[in-house]
Amino acid sequence: MKYFIIFLVCIITSSYGSLFGGGALVSLPIMIMLGIPPQVALANNRIGALGVHLGFLLKVIKTKQIKFKYVLPLSLITICCSLLGSLTLVALPENIIEGAVSILLILMLLFLIFKPEVGLTQRKTTKHQKSLGWFFTAVVLLWQSAFGMIASALYFVMCYFFGFSIMQASATQKIPAIFGGLVAATVFFLFGIVDPLLVLTIFIADLIGSYLGAQFFLQQKKQTISRIFKTVIVFNVCFLIF
Repeated sequence: MKYFIIFLVCIITSSYGSLFGGGALVSLPIMIMLGIPPQVALANNRIGALGVHLGFLLKVIKTKQIKFKYVLPLSLITICCSLLGSLTLVALPENIIEGAVSILLILMLLFLIFKPEVGLTQRKTTKHQKSLGWFFTAVVLLWQSAFGMIASALYFVMCYFFGFSIMQASATQKIPAIFGGLVAATVFFLFGIVDPLLVLTIFIADLIGSYLGAQFFLQQKKQTISRIFKTVIVFNVCFLIF
């Protein structure tokens, strides 16, 4: 029954998390409430999330949403940050720093209120903005690799500093995310915190949910996607606070 509940939850969270991130903000607490240790839940969710990236990628690979010139540098940064973040997770006590994540999401929400055009359409950015973008991308990826739960922050950085739309940001990051997930899987396997049944449950659910989510979002208008992005951030903030 425990794994069946996780399966259903992950299908729902990956359906919107595949594009916006934040699905783990719901699935991780539920796993912990079901008796799975926080460190194990975080680690196995990181591996199972490969299903999110793969399912979404299968749906958008033939579209023009992926900015391939960014894939290689993003992959290299993701692999390095995934290695460092995974080792950090293994070394830390079993706690999740939800307060810091809540603050980050609130800041993102406030920024989107005053800058509603971010993520709506592709736009041009300066070299200075892109330089800052690479720095903040590395910071967010390192945090995400250690603690998870803030993929939406990464997409926000890519939209603001690189001028991507939210769909382009999510699609472009999927290939690097697969490489990062494989690195994390290797680390967690070596440290013996992989639950094969849990990983398989999350992976299959995420694969199904993300594919269906991508199919839905590809049919929506840009304004609709932008509104849903803001709604997801509000939901994530409320879920963490309350």
